Amino acid sequence: MKKLYFKEKIVKILDHFPVLDEDGRTAYYIDQELGIVYKVRVTDADGKDVFRINRELISIFPRYTVNFATGQKLTVEQKFAMLGKKVEVYLDGDKISLNGDIINLNYQVENSAGKLIGALNKKFLALSDTYELTIYDEEYEKELVALTLCLNNINDVWEKRN
Repeated sequence: MKKLYFKEKIVKILDHFPVLDEDGRTAYYIDQELGIVYKVRVTDADGKDVFRINRELISIFPRYTVNFATGQKLTVEQKFAMLGKKVEVYLDGDKISLNGDIINLNYQVENSAGKLIGALNKKFLALSDTYELTIYDEEYEKELVALTLCLNNINDVWEKRN
C-alpha cells in the first residue's frame, strides 16, 4: 500500500505542483493548462513524461483521454445522472468502477475483476483542492494518479455550473 498527496495552488492560471509521497518526497510533477482547453502533462520526479491528459472541447459532459508513455489509454467520462454525478472509466477497454461518494470525491476504485486498487479522499477545510490517494495495487499507480486529476477537473466544472 502506498499513499500520495495532491495539493493544488489557490490561484490557478498555469498550475504547476508536485504530488508527494508519504515521506514528503516528490513522486510526480503536474503541469496544467487551465482555461477553455484543459491539458495536463505529468512527469516523474526525474522529469520523464508519464502521461498526458486532454479534455475534449466539444462534449455535453466532461470527457478525458489519458495517453500514457507506455502506450496505454484511459478514458474518463461524466455521464448524465438525475442526482449528483456519474463517471465511467475505461482502461484500454476494461471498465474501472468507482464506488462511494463521487459528489464529494471520496470513493474506492476497483478494476474490471472487482479487486480494490485504490481510494481517493478529498480533504475538506483546506484552502485549495487537497487529496489523499491510497494505492492498494501499485500496478495501477499511474492510472490512479490520472484518474484523480480527471475527477478533480470534473468536480471543478461541476462547481462552476452549480
